[in-house]
Amino acid sequence: MAQSTRGGPLASIYEHRIGDATNANEVMGYWMFLVGVVLGFLGLVTYYMTEPASMGRGVGYALAAMAPALLMSGAVLRFPLRRMATFLVAVGLLVTFAAIAWFLSIFPTGWSLTTGDSTVIMAYVGGLAIIGVAGSIVPLATDPRDAAVDAANERTDAANQRADSAEHRADSAEESERAAAAASDTARKNAADKSRDSQRAGAAREEDLEDEIEELTAEIEGMEEDDADVKSSKAKFELYTGKDDEWRWRLVHHNGNIIADSGEGYSSKANAKKGLGSVKLNALGAETDEL
Repeated sequence: MAQSTRGGPLASIYEHRIGDATNANEVMGYWMFLVGVVLGFLGLVTYYMTEPASMGRGVGYALAAMAPALLMSGAVLRFPLRRMATFLVAVGLLVTFAAIAWFLSIFPTGWSLTTGDSTVIMAYVGGLAIIGVAGSIVPLATDPRDAAVDAANERTDAANQRADSAEHRADSAEESERAAAAASDTARKNAADKSRDSQRAGAAREEDLEDEIEELTAEIEGMEEDDADVKSSKAKFELYTGKDDEWRWRLVHHNGNIIADSGEGYSSKANAKKGLGSVKLNALGAETDEL
């Protein structure tokens, strides 16, 4: 299907609707023949719809005159002919179209409705004659083996084109695979980078938490040491009754020295304990005033 790719949509339609073409001229010949049929029909319609000796009538003549040249050229190009025949078809078409353009340039004022213009007519007939020679005389004047060689060369060229097209598609597919692989690698790399960043962030958060835990632990240990210091005091409170049978308290160092006492007696042991508790509660946070 390389021709459909290199020959464009016309070659693609030909291959899908008619069949595989042996060469490019076969496709070109078909479409030229079809265009000739259409132009001939349009020329007849234009002729019947326009006034005599008008420019519209001249266009109808021109369209109708193109039809035979295209019909003949299309038929000739579909034959497996020598390249000389293809060249002559091109020359014949150029001469024919030049004669038609000449006709349009002089019609209707310079064109005789009875005899026409002999020069234009001879040029047009000459172009058709060249196309006819390309399709009839050239094949007879050439060796069939040469035509077979040309046909084989054209088939080889077509095969090379298909091979080039297949190689191009293969290269495109390989490039697509490489691009997809590169995109996949990039995605995996990005995912790995995000995972590493997340792990680093998690590790950083764990380190921060560990630092906070260490700080709290140090504070707790300090508080426990302070509490231990309080609990391991070298003095103790004593409750006792004095000579006046009143309850009193005193803070006695372990060496027997009295550090502090209640200073007054209490009527009951409970009141003495309350006074002692008040001292314990307020002594640790009490400020020192110098009087």
